[in-house]
Amino acid sequence: MKTWIIGLAVAGVVIAIVLGALGRSETVAEADLCTSMGSLQSNIAALKNIDASSVSKGNVQSTVDSIQADWTAVKDDAKHVAKVDQRKLEDAWNDYASAISNVSDSASASDAANAVKQHTQTLTTTVQQTIGDLDCSSS
Repeated sequence: MKTWIIGLAVAGVVIAIVLGALGRSETVAEADLCTSMGSLQSNIAALKNIDASSVSKGNVQSTVDSIQADWTAVKDDAKHVAKVDQRKLEDAWNDYASAISNVSDSASASDAANAVKQHTQTLTTTVQQTIGDLDCSSS
């Protein structure tokens, strides 16, 4: 009987440790996602604030490239957060990438910037809806 009680106590401790580790792992994953989201949002804000009347295509492309790098980090970090719908994130990015690639090379810098801004806002809205109730306020 004593062995049985000790066995249950040990099993309870092991379960508590495993659950604690999993909870911490999820917390770390959420913090990583919040960090990568912060970088993405910063570059999106930079793109939204570009003055379309005086921008060069190179500036727009550089910011879009930064957003793409940020997106890779967001996607990688989101894989480790159980409550994030990976498919919606992937669909949002694919729609964005498709829309951006459809901006004509012959478009003026101003027209290209305005088109990119519009598509970027759509991406931002979809990502925020997908991330949902993830609390990044302390990141």
